[in-house]
Amino acid sequence: MTKKNKIGKIAAISTACAVALTAFVGCGSETNEKPEIVGATDFDCIINEEVDLLSKVAALDREDGDITPKMKISISPEVEVKDGKVVFPEEGDYEITYTAKDSNGNTTSKTAWAAAYARDVYKALDTVDMNGFSLDVKGSAKLNTQSVVGDGANSNMYFETTGAAADTDVVLSRTFTLKKGYEHTISCTFAKSNVSGKAKVKVNDGEPMEIDVVKGDNTTETNTWSFPYDATQSDTDVELKIQLLLGGLGNDIKMEFDNVTVSHEEEVEPLNYTMEFKKGNNTHDRFDGAKGSVNVAEGGASATVAITEVADGNDVRWRGGMFLNTGLRLNPGTEYVISYDLTASQTNEFSVMIQDKQWDEHEYVTKNYSGDTTYSESVTITANGTFEDGLWLYVKSGDNLNEITISNLKVEYADGLTISDNYSYKNTFKMFAKEGAPNYVVWKDGKLLFHVDEFGSSDWHNKIEAPGFNVSSVGFGGYYLSFKAKASKPINIRVIGPRVGAWDPTLVWAQFMITETETVYTIRSNAIDIPGDNRLEWQFGDINYGLGITDVDIEISDITVYYKAFFEK
Repeated sequence: MTKKNKIGKIAAISTACAVALTAFVGCGSETNEKPEIVGATDFDCIINEEVDLLSKVAALDREDGDITPKMKISISPEVEVKDGKVVFPEEGDYEITYTAKDSNGNTTSKTAWAAAYARDVYKALDTVDMNGFSLDVKGSAKLNTQSVVGDGANSNMYFETTGAAADTDVVLSRTFTLKKGYEHTISCTFAKSNVSGKAKVKVNDGEPMEIDVVKGDNTTETNTWSFPYDATQSDTDVELKIQLLLGGLGNDIKMEFDNVTVSHEEEVEPLNYTMEFKKGNNTHDRFDGAKGSVNVAEGGASATVAITEVADGNDVRWRGGMFLNTGLRLNPGTEYVISYDLTASQTNEFSVMIQDKQWDEHEYVTKNYSGDTTYSESVTITANGTFEDGLWLYVKSGDNLNEITISNLKVEYADGLTISDNYSYKNTFKMFAKEGAPNYVVWKDGKLLFHVDEFGSSDWHNKIEAPGFNVSSVGFGGYYLSFKAKASKPINIRVIGPRVGAWDPTLVWAQFMITETETVYTIRSNAIDIPGDNRLEWQFGDINYGLGITDVDIEISDITVYYKAFFEK
């Protein structure tokens, strides 16, 4: 019968052991008695965490004394026990048998049960979103490598195959939904190819169309193929399966896929957006070294950032300013006109940056202003598909005292609207490296693979940063971060969980060594309340700098935030 201990209590028996041992050795006896095992009780535990099976457990013998080091431990279902410690790999009930044998050959066994549980998942951080694409390798072909190159929403997929003998041996495909009533243009782009030759494109069940592939490392222009699809007569949106038949390129194929773009021209209602400024909602201050304030006029017609103390150092303009979130998700491939008015209390230089999100942004345009106190601006940009977090502006003056007011912030379509949907892989993890030292981070088979040639002297050298995620304030201190990691050489690793856009306080902080053996690491969260989004970083730079370690491959996977289990204190 399986036994479970829902409370997980283990009685302290150290005193009992001492008393029992004294009694055993203090009383003479002509009969050599069997050893006694004390302290072995049922308990609850967490999977993938080390459990000490000898904690508060002892084997005592009247003649031999404490023989705990000689005690044998076995588990069913079988799990390896090393130096009295075990890691249960999956949920379930495990029968633990302790066996003690004295010098006279007398043997005693005692059984306890371990109920192993998995914590409830709060958030699993996926390393990549396949975004509907599939790479099928079959026939005589073999897939040697498939990985995601780069970070952010527009990452490329790299693959290597050998042995292909037919077009259909290597197929990259995806199904798209085309809006009814329009003529569409579909464009497929590869950024890199090690071969030149003939490939084919197949649309639904139609006849394949032959395309020319050009060899090269930067081939987004030469290896882009476009073809039309007419949905003007369709009464419903069209499901379109596009297959790139690549097996005919030969025995050894190494290619980097960029994206597929589906576009059509469409008349839409004019976009006449005028921003209503709301402090704390779409208007935020940012002071990191500089000091000042942000205020919004009554009615939301304007917003003002005042820099009252500049930041120290060089290149510090970004350290003081005001973020403006329009909330507009711009359509890829579409031109937009962004206009606004500015007034400044000083003629000192300041800047306005147009970007695709608040942090880790892609900068579209930076306009610098000086020598006057009033300005009217109009900027045209083409969205490139990175506006998942909306259109942001950053008014910054961290290096100069000023009081800057922005008003009449408008966004409109430029003339000639084309609606485009860009489809690519989405690698949301980011890599930072020491300048001049080659590093790369890719995704393969559910793992982040981080290669470091040389470690830098700063904590931001050689680090991986996860995308932001929100943690509920309910039960702070009741979360665990868990991940698997290993490295081709023993190295130090620092794991931190600060707020997005800040450093303190941190949700987690730990530093330890990882080795060639893949291990599950679990870190309990700090008992603090962190409003807003948090992020995770794995840092390697300064803690390995100067140790003579070079050319290291690091693997990180199964990144998960868990709730604390119900029986944990």
